Amino acid sequence: MSTRQKCRRRPGAAAVLTPQEEQIARLVAGHLTNREIAARLFLSASTVEYHLRKLGVSSRTQLARTLQHDKGHPRRGTDGSRT
Repeated sequence: MSTRQKCRRRPGAAAVLTPQEEQIARLVAGHLTNREIAARLFLSASTVEYHLRKLGVSSRTQLARTLQHDKGHPRRGTDGSRT
């Protein structure tokens, strides 16, 4: 399995999520607050906020829709293999 997974992002944003970014994104989509995510992942709330800004997502709703849209689609690793 690849350590990075592709994600659909707005134009100009990077096309790959790190494992930590993907984990944060899924927890946000699960309606956890930044503080709850930080506590669960043993991070600071500012680190969670940094990752969300880096993802270029303007709202939690947008992030949840993007993840839902990608759900069920096979993901490919950086080498093109399915993960």
